[in-house]
Amino acid sequence: MLDSVIIKNISSLFSLKIAGYIIPLITLPYLVRVLEPVGYGTFAFCLAIIQYFSIAVNYGFDLSATKRIAESKSDKLKISVIYWNILVARLLIAIIGFGVLCLLPFLFEGIDAIFFILLISYLTVLGDAIFPQWLFQGKEQLGKISIIRVISQLISIPLLFLLVKSPEDIWITALLTTLPPLITALVSSYLIRHRRWVVWCKPTFSGMKGQLADGWHLFISSAAISLYTTSTTVILGIIGGP
Repeated sequence: MLDSVIIKNISSLFSLKIAGYIIPLITLPYLVRVLEPVGYGTFAFCLAIIQYFSIAVNYGFDLSATKRIAESKSDKLKISVIYWNILVARLLIAIIGFGVLCLLPFLFEGIDAIFFILLISYLTVLGDAIFPQWLFQGKEQLGKISIIRVISQLISIPLLFLLVKSPEDIWITALLTTLPPLITALVSSYLIRHRRWVVWCKPTFSGMKGQLADGWHLFISSAAISLYTTSTTVILGIIGGP
Protein backbone atom coordinates (compact mmCIF):
# COMPACT_ATOMS: atom_id res chain seq x y z
CA MET A 1 0.00 0.00 0.00
CA LEU A 2 1.05 3.59 -0.62
CA ASP A 3 2.55 5.49 2.28
CA SER A 4 0.24 8.16 3.75
CA VAL A 5 2.85 10.88 3.09
CA ILE A 6 3.00 9.90 -0.59
CA ILE A 7 -0.79 9.96 -0.83
CA LYS A 8 -0.85 13.39 0.84
CA ASN A 9 1.70 14.81 -1.61
CA ILE A 10 -0.04 13.31 -4.62
CA SER A 11 -3.29 14.88 -3.42
CA SER A 12 -1.55 18.23 -2.96
CA LEU A 13 -0.16 18.22 -6.49
CA PHE A 14 -3.54 17.11 -7.80
CA SER A 15 -5.34 19.94 -5.98
CA LEU A 16 -2.93 22.51 -7.45
CA LYS A 17 -3.58 21.24 -10.98
CA ILE A 18 -7.35 21.12 -10.51
CA ALA A 19 -7.44 24.63 -9.03
CA GLY A 20 -5.31 25.86 -11.92
CA TYR A 21 -7.94 24.64 -14.38
CA ILE A 22 -11.21 25.27 -12.53
CA ILE A 23 -10.63 28.79 -11.14
CA PRO A 24 -9.95 30.38 -14.57
CA LEU A 25 -13.15 28.75 -15.85
CA ILE A 26 -15.13 30.46 -13.06
CA THR A 27 -13.83 33.92 -13.96
CA LEU A 28 -13.71 33.48 -17.76
CA PRO A 29 -17.38 34.38 -18.58
CA TYR A 30 -17.26 37.49 -16.40
CA LEU A 31 -13.92 38.74 -17.74
CA VAL A 32 -14.92 38.19 -21.38
CA ARG A 33 -18.13 40.17 -20.80
CA VAL A 34 -16.57 43.02 -18.81
CA LEU A 35 -13.26 43.36 -20.68
CA GLU A 36 -15.04 42.65 -23.99
CA PRO A 37 -13.48 40.36 -26.61
CA VAL A 38 -10.68 42.76 -27.58
CA GLY A 39 -9.78 43.50 -23.96
CA TYR A 40 -9.77 39.86 -22.93
CA GLY A 41 -7.84 38.97 -26.08
CA THR A 42 -5.19 41.51 -25.11
CA PHE A 43 -5.03 40.08 -21.59
CA ALA A 44 -4.68 36.51 -22.90
CA PHE A 45 -2.02 37.61 -25.40
CA CYS A 46 0.04 39.22 -22.60
CA LEU A 47 -0.26 36.10 -20.41
CA ALA A 48 0.90 33.92 -23.29
CA ILE A 49 3.99 36.09 -23.83
CA ILE A 50 4.80 36.04 -20.11
CA GLN A 51 4.48 32.25 -20.14
CA TYR A 52 7.66 32.07 -22.22
CA PHE A 53 9.58 33.73 -19.40
CA SER A 54 7.97 31.49 -16.78
CA ILE A 55 9.06 28.43 -18.75
CA ALA A 56 12.64 29.72 -18.76
CA VAL A 57 12.63 30.51 -15.02
CA ASN A 58 11.09 27.18 -14.00
CA TYR A 59 13.67 25.43 -16.16
CA GLY A 60 13.82 21.69 -15.30
CA PHE A 61 14.32 22.25 -11.59
CA ASP A 62 10.93 20.90 -10.50
CA LEU A 63 12.18 17.49 -11.63
CA SER A 64 15.98 17.57 -11.38
CA ALA A 65 16.20 19.47 -8.07
CA THR A 66 13.38 17.45 -6.50
CA LYS A 67 15.46 14.32 -7.06
CA ARG A 68 18.55 15.93 -5.52
CA ILE A 69 16.64 17.15 -2.46
CA ALA A 70 15.05 13.72 -1.94
CA GLU A 71 18.50 12.11 -2.09
CA SER A 72 19.91 14.63 0.43
CA LYS A 73 16.90 14.85 2.74
CA SER A 74 18.96 14.51 5.94
CA ASP A 75 21.91 16.64 4.78
CA LYS A 76 21.03 20.24 5.63
CA LEU A 77 24.24 21.70 4.22
CA LYS A 78 23.89 19.95 0.89
CA ILE A 79 20.24 21.02 0.62
CA SER A 80 21.30 24.59 1.40
CA VAL A 81 23.88 24.57 -1.38
CA ILE A 82 21.30 23.29 -3.86
CA TYR A 83 18.70 25.80 -2.67
CA TRP A 84 20.81 28.95 -2.93
CA ASN A 85 22.42 28.02 -6.24
CA ILE A 86 19.06 27.33 -7.86
CA LEU A 87 17.36 30.37 -6.30
CA VAL A 88 20.04 32.75 -7.55
CA ALA A 89 20.14 31.04 -10.96
CA ARG A 90 16.38 31.50 -11.32
CA LEU A 91 16.57 35.14 -10.23
CA LEU A 92 19.32 35.76 -12.80
CA ILE A 93 17.18 34.16 -15.50
CA ALA A 94 14.28 36.39 -14.39
CA ILE A 95 16.49 39.50 -14.62
CA ILE A 96 17.71 38.52 -18.09
CA GLY A 97 14.12 37.84 -19.08
CA PHE A 98 13.09 41.29 -17.86
CA GLY A 99 15.78 42.79 -20.08
CA VAL A 100 14.40 40.86 -23.05
CA LEU A 101 10.88 42.02 -22.16
CA CYS A 102 12.02 45.65 -22.22
CA LEU A 103 13.41 45.12 -25.73
CA LEU A 104 10.15 43.75 -27.16
CA PRO A 105 8.56 47.17 -27.90
CA PHE A 106 11.58 48.01 -30.08
CA LEU A 107 11.51 44.65 -31.88
CA PHE A 108 7.79 44.09 -32.51
CA GLU A 109 5.19 46.57 -33.64
CA GLY A 110 2.23 47.00 -31.31
CA ILE A 111 3.94 45.68 -28.16
CA ASP A 112 4.34 49.22 -26.82
CA ALA A 113 0.54 49.51 -26.54
CA ILE A 114 0.38 46.57 -24.12
CA PHE A 115 3.79 47.00 -22.48
CA PHE A 116 2.33 48.22 -19.16
CA ILE A 117 0.19 45.07 -18.93
CA LEU A 118 3.26 42.96 -19.70
CA LEU A 119 5.22 44.68 -16.93
CA ILE A 120 2.50 43.94 -14.37
CA SER A 121 2.12 40.36 -15.57
CA TYR A 122 5.89 39.85 -15.23
CA LEU A 123 5.41 39.79 -11.45
CA THR A 124 4.23 36.21 -12.02
CA VAL A 125 7.71 35.35 -13.28
CA LEU A 126 9.21 36.84 -10.11
CA GLY A 127 6.89 34.68 -8.02
CA ASP A 128 7.87 31.59 -10.01
CA ALA A 129 11.55 32.40 -9.51
CA ILE A 130 11.24 32.69 -5.72
CA PHE A 131 8.87 29.77 -5.12
CA PRO A 132 10.92 26.55 -4.69
CA GLN A 133 8.22 23.95 -5.33
CA TRP A 134 11.01 21.46 -5.95
CA LEU A 135 12.22 21.87 -2.35
CA PHE A 136 8.78 21.13 -0.92
CA GLN A 137 8.38 18.18 -3.30
CA GLY A 138 11.78 16.76 -2.41
CA LYS A 139 11.02 17.01 1.30
CA GLU A 140 7.50 15.64 0.76
CA GLN A 141 5.99 18.68 2.49
CA LEU A 142 3.59 19.99 -0.15
CA GLY A 143 0.44 19.97 1.99
CA LYS A 144 0.48 23.41 3.63
CA ILE A 145 1.97 25.29 0.67
CA SER A 146 -0.62 23.75 -1.66
CA ILE A 147 -3.40 24.97 0.62
CA ILE A 148 -1.90 28.49 0.59
CA ARG A 149 -1.72 28.45 -3.22
CA VAL A 150 -5.35 27.34 -3.60
CA ILE A 151 -6.59 29.85 -1.00
CA SER A 152 -4.74 32.72 -2.70
CA GLN A 153 -6.31 31.70 -6.02
CA LEU A 154 -9.75 31.61 -4.43
CA ILE A 155 -9.25 35.07 -2.88
CA SER A 156 -8.53 36.50 -6.33
CA ILE A 157 -11.99 35.49 -7.58
CA PRO A 158 -14.13 37.95 -5.53
CA LEU A 159 -11.49 40.64 -6.05
CA LEU A 160 -11.86 40.25 -9.81
CA PHE A 161 -15.64 40.60 -9.55
CA LEU A 162 -15.32 43.66 -7.28
CA LEU A 163 -12.54 45.58 -9.00
CA VAL A 164 -12.74 44.73 -12.70
CA LYS A 165 -15.64 46.72 -14.15
CA SER A 166 -14.62 47.88 -17.64
CA PRO A 167 -12.19 47.21 -20.51
CA GLU A 168 -9.85 49.81 -18.98
CA ASP A 169 -9.34 47.48 -16.02
CA ILE A 170 -7.12 45.03 -17.89
CA TRP A 171 -4.18 46.10 -15.71
CA ILE A 172 -6.17 45.26 -12.56
CA THR A 173 -6.95 41.84 -14.01
CA ALA A 174 -3.26 41.30 -14.72
CA LEU A 175 -2.28 42.45 -11.23
CA LEU A 176 -4.78 40.16 -9.50
CA THR A 177 -3.57 37.26 -11.64
CA THR A 178 -0.07 37.75 -10.26
CA LEU A 179 -1.20 37.63 -6.61
CA PRO A 180 -1.40 33.81 -6.13
CA PRO A 181 2.19 33.07 -7.27
CA LEU A 182 3.56 36.06 -5.33
CA ILE A 183 1.70 35.15 -2.12
CA THR A 184 2.77 31.52 -2.44
CA ALA A 185 6.40 32.57 -2.99
CA LEU A 186 6.43 34.83 0.09
CA VAL A 187 4.74 32.24 2.32
CA SER A 188 7.09 29.50 1.10
CA SER A 189 10.09 31.68 1.96
CA TYR A 190 8.69 32.16 5.46
CA LEU A 191 8.04 28.43 5.91
CA ILE A 192 11.56 27.53 4.78
CA ARG A 193 13.05 29.97 7.27
CA HIS A 194 10.66 28.99 10.06
CA ARG A 195 11.36 25.27 9.61
CA ARG A 196 15.10 25.94 9.30
CA TRP A 197 15.46 23.79 6.23
CA VAL A 198 18.45 25.75 4.91
CA VAL A 199 21.36 27.84 6.10
CA TRP A 200 23.10 30.56 4.13
CA CYS A 201 25.57 29.23 1.57
CA LYS A 202 27.15 31.56 -0.94
CA PRO A 203 26.11 30.51 -4.45
CA THR A 204 28.91 29.96 -6.94
CA PHE A 205 29.10 30.13 -10.71
CA SER A 206 30.16 26.49 -10.92
CA GLY A 207 27.33 25.48 -8.58
CA MET A 208 24.71 27.29 -10.65
CA LYS A 209 26.19 25.93 -13.85
CA GLY A 210 26.03 22.40 -12.43
CA GLN A 211 22.36 22.78 -11.48
CA LEU A 212 21.54 24.17 -14.93
CA ALA A 213 23.37 21.32 -16.62
CA ASP A 214 21.59 18.80 -14.39
CA GLY A 215 18.16 20.06 -15.46
CA TRP A 216 18.94 20.84 -19.10
CA HIS A 217 17.47 17.74 -20.76
CA LEU A 218 14.41 17.86 -18.54
CA PHE A 219 13.98 21.53 -19.43
CA ILE A 220 14.16 20.85 -23.15
CA SER A 221 11.64 18.01 -23.02
CA SER A 222 9.09 19.84 -20.83
CA ALA A 223 9.57 23.24 -22.49
CA ALA A 224 8.93 21.79 -25.94
CA ILE A 225 5.35 20.90 -24.98
CA SER A 226 4.75 24.17 -23.14
CA LEU A 227 6.13 26.24 -26.01
CA TYR A 228 3.93 24.37 -28.48
CA THR A 229 0.72 25.12 -26.55
CA THR A 230 1.66 28.69 -25.60
CA SER A 231 2.79 29.66 -29.09
CA THR A 232 -0.69 29.04 -30.48
CA THR A 233 -2.06 32.04 -28.57
CA VAL A 234 0.97 34.20 -29.36
CA ILE A 235 0.86 33.45 -33.10
CA LEU A 236 -2.88 34.11 -33.22
CA GLY A 237 -2.35 37.39 -31.38
CA ILE A 238 0.36 38.49 -33.81
CA ILE A 239 -1.52 37.50 -36.95
CA GLY A 240 -5.15 38.17 -36.01
CA GLY A 241 -4.85 40.78 -33.27
CA PRO A 242 -6.57 40.75 -29.85
